[in-house]
Amino acid sequence: TLYRARRAPFNLDLGARSARPARRSDWRYLVLVIPLLVTTGAALYLVTFVASFVAPRMVADMLGRPEPPSELITLTSLPGDLIESALGAIAEEWLFRGILLHVWAERFGVRFAVLASSVLFAAMHADVIGSVIFGIVMAALYVRTGSLLVPMVAHFVFNAVVAVGSVVVGADEPTTLGEFRQDWWQAALAFPTAIVVIVVVVRRAIPGPWVMPEGRVERS
Repeated sequence: TLYRARRAPFNLDLGARSARPARRSDWRYLVLVIPLLVTTGAALYLVTFVASFVAPRMVADMLGRPEPPSELITLTSLPGDLIESALGAIAEEWLFRGILLHVWAERFGVRFAVLASSVLFAAMHADVIGSVIFGIVMAALYVRTGSLLVPMVAHFVFNAVVAVGSVVVGADEPTTLGEFRQDWWQAALAFPTAIVVIVVVVRRAIPGPWVMPEGRVERS
């Protein structure tokens, strides 16, 4: 009993739930990574844009302050960062979608569990609004496919694109309030557009009520 409890906390076999999805077509939902990248990036920009008028000095200092060398992603550090991203994606999906989502869904219902686990996930990240949306989409991928592997891969691809993008365009980031505020209209247009895409895809993927996956995903 003790051995089984160590392998499957809360009566959940995370290894089995991380098996490949039964339907190969479910991998097409990885396309949601694209609007998620747009949504999270635009949300972070818009929040900072509003803050630039409420607390302009703070935002100006943030823009003009160079990142510490230890936090910069370079071509040399990129492989290690990608490995860290892969491990982080696995750990976070196991925790938030594999354990907390199931435990809270059983006690409070699926809708509450999806929202609560996504809010807790967002509390661990700087871009809160974008991270809440990200968490909801990862939960949708799990509910739709019945496998944690799909949100794990989506999570890793998302982090990998962000890491590679920071290497490619990091030097072109704005350093003054004037430069930063110029692109507000692009973010204001991109955010609702990406949200609409996400909502449409998720509603088509899960047309009925959200029901938590049960047991191991059986392959046909």
